[in-house]
Amino acid sequence: MSDRGMKKWAPYASLIEQKSTIAKMKNHRVQVKKPQLSQDMAHEINDCLLRAKDQHVVIDYFFEGSKHHLSGIITKMNYEQKWLMIDQLTLSFDLILSVRIG
Repeated sequence: MSDRGMKKWAPYASLIEQKSTIAKMKNHRVQVKKPQLSQDMAHEINDCLLRAKDQHVVIDYFFEGSKHHLSGIITKMNYEQKWLMIDQLTLSFDLILSVRIG
């Protein structure tokens, strides 16, 4: 007798309504909570952002349940509204986990 592999699971996603629900369940399962930053890390991020205007940076940020990496040059920064722009992507300060210059 041969193994059917993934074919045996195909009927569970055969209805259109089930496909979207199963995809949501898979996405929810892999999501993690945002890590809390210590005050030292927050001060380090702040210092790096103050020095990083018009320089190449690597930023780790948290968005929709997962960590992301962004590399580029900071083109705009607004300290009052707490956001920065890197290569046409606007990123809020509260999403940033770490900043490296260079």
